[in-house]
Amino acid sequence: VPRARYALAALAIVGILALYGWLLAPQLGKPFVYDDVNFALGARAVAHTGLPYGNQGYLLHLYREREQWALWHPPLYIYALGLTTMLFGESEAATRGLSVLCQLLAAGLSFDLARRLAGPGSVREPGGLVAGVLAVALFLLGPLTVQAAGILDIDNTVLMLLTTLFVWVLIRLPDRWPRGTVAGLAIFYGLLLWAKLTTPLLLLAAMVFTRAFGSTGWRGALEALTIGALGWALFLVSWLVVTGLTGMPADYTFIVVSREALESGTSTRDRFVSWAAFAAGAAPAVLWLGPFFCLLFVLAGLPRLWRLLRGRGLEPGDLVVVLGAAIYLVYIMKLAGSFPKYHAAMLPLWTAASGAAIVRAAGRPSWGQLAVMLVGFAAVFGWLQARADLWAIEWDPTLIRLLIVVPLLVGLAMGGLWAQLGRVSPLRAAPISLAALALAWSLALNVHQRGLDGSTTYYYGRYGQVEAARALEDRLQPDELYIASKEVAWYSRHQRYVDQESWQHVVWDLGQGFDGTWLDQPVRVLALELGERSVRGTYERALAPRYRPVGEYGNFVIFERAT
Repeated sequence: VPRARYALAALAIVGILALYGWLLAPQLGKPFVYDDVNFALGARAVAHTGLPYGNQGYLLHLYREREQWALWHPPLYIYALGLTTMLFGESEAATRGLSVLCQLLAAGLSFDLARRLAGPGSVREPGGLVAGVLAVALFLLGPLTVQAAGILDIDNTVLMLLTTLFVWVLIRLPDRWPRGTVAGLAIFYGLLLWAKLTTPLLLLAAMVFTRAFGSTGWRGALEALTIGALGWALFLVSWLVVTGLTGMPADYTFIVVSREALESGTSTRDRFVSWAAFAAGAAPAVLWLGPFFCLLFVLAGLPRLWRLLRGRGLEPGDLVVVLGAAIYLVYIMKLAGSFPKYHAAMLPLWTAASGAAIVRAAGRPSWGQLAVMLVGFAAVFGWLQARADLWAIEWDPTLIRLLIVVPLLVGLAMGGLWAQLGRVSPLRAAPISLAALALAWSLALNVHQRGLDGSTTYYYGRYGQVEAARALEDRLQPDELYIASKEVAWYSRHQRYVDQESWQHVVWDLGQGFDGTWLDQPVRVLALELGERSVRGTYERALAPRYRPVGEYGNFVIFERAT
């Protein structure tokens, strides 16, 4: 590749990074919401004591214990976040810096994956560079990527990075793996399990599937199974050693994961009772990813599926598509606070496959074809930006008509002109049109969300936790026990609190009611999140006449015992 092309690619990457930083900057200092606080508390404990054990506000089923283990998953991320906290402090920007770092490293891997998937010899061809740049743009400028950088979680940090790195290593290896390679991959797989127990199972299944239908056949599939078995054995042995030496409970993580799996299975099953329920459950992920990006990834996978159905098997690089599809399908209904954070681990894979698909379809476009796409992109971006306030995490007729159908019609026109100018099939123009629509969707939504004050991640729009915490402090006595939403408690100097979720669990799920005490200790003040009107009525009826509201701050209401 001539040096000038490398310079152009580097310039494009710098521009993407600058835009990513501009979009991200306002998000980094936003107040923590929901699960952010639990991970921040776990990191605080690691930074202070070296163990993920500390105040969690009498969390849920262990509601009789204020101090608890932050071992909802293996603690690789908690320790990484604890180290970050120890070095840079526990501010929002400092702790979110780990998310940004992992995203930037994953973007580099996605760049190289796209180059290798673009075609034979594409790593050394201009098309490979273009595919890599497109992958980085689709990844770093995607709304889910930008907003996921603002949450403290596993899937968008160490899990995403290690999963992408594992795939990157695999597709660079020869088809036949000697024993040393199998052993090395088993160690790497065991490390992945220290990040999370569930998603690596999908990686193993995708690896077995790809090799079974590839040139290695069942021998390759058995090698993949061996890697999985050895990796699990190494993880379990190391887990027992570490928990034995540190005093961490060896069974706690497995209990939590099994309960989450049962709950997820129940909630997912409920979404299959009707088409309306299914569509509603799938909406948040599709609308965060962008419908055009979803279609683009489908187009990237169709040639692999067609080749497989024709009996021509799979190639090693097809693992990118297989695993990306597997993560999406397994987590299709899985949300946290209405935010699809579990999909973050697949994003570098989706963007790599999409970048390669665009380049393979585009060939060597003319200036006229590029002008058509640029004008179409600008038109769609302007249209979406002017109507971005219509965006939501659920299907709405107006949203569908104005944010999806109208841009799609413009995309069809763009594809038709591209095909006419290049004298190619309109089907070959589809990935290019969808890429332009996907980038327009991403930028329009990102620019809109950049100017919003409330949460743009968990429980979209939630705000007022800092103001509620300040008001709360004026009403509390030293060392007084109170009940509060965790994000309010985090911003209060008073840390002797009961998590609102734990209180709900005891009062409603366990049916114990509320008599004004917690574990026989009087509760005088509550600072509760009451964003939904229906929920607010339920709370007020449960608290009346013993408590009265004394202040409202955004989504949060402070109640005090009536004298």
